[in-house]
Amino acid sequence: MQLSLLLCLLPSTALGALIRPVAGGSSWRAITRRRSDCPVLVTSGAKETLVRELRYSFVPSTAAQDAIAELAATPAAVPSDALLPCIGRFRLLAHQILAAKLKEARAPLETVKLVVSPEGALIVELDLFVGGAVVGLRLKGMISATDKARQLKLSLQSAEWFEPNEEFGVSRQIGLAREKFDGTLARLPYETTLNLSFSEDDLCIMRDDVAPESSIVLQRIQGSKEADAAMAAAMARAAAGKRGSVAFDDKGQYLGES
Repeated sequence: MQLSLLLCLLPSTALGALIRPVAGGSSWRAITRRRSDCPVLVTSGAKETLVRELRYSFVPSTAAQDAIAELAATPAAVPSDALLPCIGRFRLLAHQILAAKLKEARAPLETVKLVVSPEGALIVELDLFVGGAVVGLRLKGMISATDKARQLKLSLQSAEWFEPNEEFGVSRQIGLAREKFDGTLARLPYETTLNLSFSEDDLCIMRDDVAPESSIVLQRIQGSKEADAAMAAAMARAAAGKRGSVAFDDKGQYLGES
């Protein structure tokens, strides 16, 4: 969903197994943007190929699949604490099962962004194209490391619909989306296990135990580490009775603090 923010988390992963077509049809908020408008980080080698191939599609091409396999085979690509590389703000680049299910339900995926806090609190925002307009679906839950290396437990606990861009009224489209998905969302909470196969500072690749054939690729949003650190510092100053501010441009890009 725009997640410039949402927990581009993957976590929308689990939603791929959760969503099925139904008969008859904040401070965390991100800026609504078409997928093709999202900035792409400059990477190299297999990472560069993967990001390039996934810029316009959530379904990996053959070249993207080869890049995923190459990165997954990288030695020592995952830290001992599997949660660490998932903390921050991300954009979902690939999840073929999720994309296929939403397309089947005539609600194709536009963007997905996600945020994971240091404590593992998760917010995932999906932008869905329904009835000629983009509507937002926000999922909240938790993600945590298990006692197994490279493994994460994902729990989606609640969902709510929202207007990604408040200057446009999409209440009719939200009604259509609710007809399609509220029956499925009523099954929450939902839990699954994720296996982290590759992680570097700007990219994470994992697989969902429910759909191991579907790769989940997350890209860290540019400037998010600096922005998160600055926000924490600003909150600490505020708690101490001092003034400070954190600045972002009109695209949600972190500019700095004062």
